[in-house]
Parts: sequence; C-alpha cells; structure tokens
Amino acid sequence: QSSGIASQIIADDHYLQSAVSKIATNAFTISDGEGSSLGFGLYPAAAVINHSCGPNLVQTFQYGGTEKKPPALLLTTCRSVADRDELCIAYTDVTAPAQRRRETLLKGYRFICTCSRCENAADKDDDDYNITSDTKQKRRDEAFAIVERTLAREKSASTSMASATCASLSSPTLKELQEAYRSLKQCCAMESYYVQEAGEALVQVLLDRVGEAESEGQQRELCSKALSVLEELEKEKNGRCAEYCPLPSLIRRYKIAKLQLFLVHDPRPAMMMLQDVHSELSMYFPRDHQLIRDLENCMRVGMG
Repeated sequence: QSSGIASQIIADDHYLQSAVSKIATNAFTISDGEGSSLGFGLYPAAAVINHSCGPNLVQTFQYGGTEKKPPALLLTTCRSVADRDELCIAYTDVTAPAQRRRETLLKGYRFICTCSRCENAADKDDDDYNITSDTKQKRRDEAFAIVERTLAREKSASTSMASATCASLSSPTLKELQEAYRSLKQCCAMESYYVQEAGEALVQVLLDRVGEAESEGQQRELCSKALSVLEELEKEKNGRCAEYCPLPSLIRRYKIAKLQLFLVHDPRPAMMMLQDVHSELSMYFPRDHQLIRDLENCMRVGMG
C-alpha cells in the first residue's frame, strides 16, 4: 500500500510540474497602463500567437470598472500589416540586444529565435554597442548587474508570487543606482539598451521616494532629478526600437509631462506633450481605461 501511495505522489508531482511549466510558458504578464506588472493571466486564444522580435501587435490590458470583470487582454496592431502577414507578439523585451533576447527566449520558452531581427547581422551590433575593449565590457556588465537587481526586485514585488523571491533580493541603494547609471553612460551609447534600462530603473526609484519625502522641497528635488533623467533618455532614445515597441516611449513622455506640470511654471509645453501622447495612446487603450482617464485628468489640471 505504501508503494502505491508513493507512486501516486510521484505521479501527482509530475502532473503539477507539467501544469506549472505550461502556465509559466503560456501566461501573459498583466500590467497597468504604465507597464508595472500586476500578476499573470491565461488567455488561450492569444497563447497560440507566435513570437517575433519585430512584432506587429502590442498587448495591453483592460481591467477594473464597476462590473469587476477579470482583466481583458487587448491586442492592437502597431505597424502596417499586409494581407497574409502573420500576426506576432513579443515574448520578451524587444529593445534588448539580440543575444540577450535569444538567451531569455531559450531559457523561458525553449527555442532559439530566428526572426529577421535576430538573423540580421546589422542588428547584432547593439549587443556590444560602443564597447571597444574587454575592460569597458566588464565595467558595463558590473554596472548593469546592479540595475538588474533593482528590476528583478520590482518585478517580483508586483506579483502574488513575490514573497520568497523578494526576500532573497537585496535592493541597491539610490547612490549605487546613480553610480551604475553614470558608469553605463561612460561606456555605452546613450541610446543603448543598458543606459536606457538603467535610467528607467533610477527614475522609478526616485519617484518611489517622493511619497516618503518629508517636505515639498524634498519632493521637488526628487522629481527634478527624475525629470532630468527622463528628458536625457528621451532625447537619445533608440528610434528603431520604438517602431517595434511604441508604448514605453509614450509612457515616458507622459511621465515627463506630468513632472513638468508639477515643476515648471509655464504649463503650455507639458499640455502640448499631453495632447500628443493622448492622441497616440488612444490607439492602444480604450477611452474608459484608467491610464486614459488619468491622462485626461492631468490635462484638466493643466488647463485649470
């Protein structure tokens, strides 16, 4: 009888492992309008859509409202689609260098990407963009490891599966993150994935500290630092990546405009930016989405 119980436990364990693996492979990361992860969801119809590092679909989510429905997955074309073109989404961050994308896809989805961007030699030069020596590459990797610790903790802290993972991660200090950002700017081009990710991570940490500030002066100082980094990143962004992944740049401009409304006396530049961002984001989010409502509220505040 004991052997029968043991066999059943092993069979159940194999079943659970298989189920968890299938969920991890097919689940979508549910995020809010500004890209922060909220959890995971299964959408069977969308799970069959193939990956491309040059996707023509962008995924967003609609949730909340008075009816309290589960989050709905929305798929919107972000580029022109010809007749018989395959519709594809991105399983990973398409702004990352080709080698990093391939490593992530192999580890998480068990395939080597052979899309046109990964196969195109001209696109592979971003893997070591502006890196001319082993010393610079080592410096880049050491600095970016600090950024990755920040990103990993933020991602795990935003999901229901976070407790054990989050406890094992130590967050870099603000000073460490600022040093990492400066170091990456010195050894990489401003438009590189490494600098852009580091800047975004630094901005998020700065904004997270605004709520903890003890005075309006401290709040303004933190917001001013965040605005400076965002404007620097936006000025030197990689336009080629924005073609495949338009939302991050739009959300960045939205953040810039909100900070300008708080910090700058003349609201007109911020209002013009908000109007442009509203027009473009409305292509990906429905009118009643929380992000659109928040954006329109910012515009009302600016006009007031």
